[in-house]
Amino acid sequence: MFRRKLGKHLESEGNTLPLSKPQEGTLVLIKPDALEWNLEEQIIQEYTRAGFEIVAQKHVYRVNDDLLRLHYKEHYEENPELYKKLNREFVGKTVIALILMGNDAVAKTRSLNGATNPATADKQQSIRGKYGSDSYELADKEGRSVQNLVHGSDSLESAGYEMTVWFSSDEILKLPANHPLSE
Repeated sequence: MFRRKLGKHLESEGNTLPLSKPQEGTLVLIKPDALEWNLEEQIIQEYTRAGFEIVAQKHVYRVNDDLLRLHYKEHYEENPELYKKLNREFVGKTVIALILMGNDAVAKTRSLNGATNPATADKQQSIRGKYGSDSYELADKEGRSVQNLVHGSDSLESAGYEMTVWFSSDEILKLPANHPLSE
């Protein structure tokens, strides 16, 4: 925290020492479909191999509608049909919530997650491409949301909000720079 507040450089005996830029945080949810396929260990390893630090992790058993509405508030308000599908995918099931921290965490996590449609996600470089087998076409045909294994925040603002939906500040080992309580 001290280093973050000082900015890009620390002065020490006339020398300027470069500091890494502030560490972003992002929320990742390992969704119920990934847990049903026992993919949680492989997925977590993908993030740690990519250099992310896990600063919070927990199993959320039996996700309820109130929590889901907070998380997917834009879908609940603007696309009730999609929200109903998401509700069937999540409510009463378990997810693993993670806060990952690193440089450009939001963008890099989204890249590692891959396209939201597993059928078009990079099969070599993305979690959804390597481990997913669903498609929008099949999900639409079956009247459900696509099973794409993980959720990742789509912006720094969303990440800050989503971290507070899933975690209290005392559950987080280090507050990322974009967490609402980080100063």
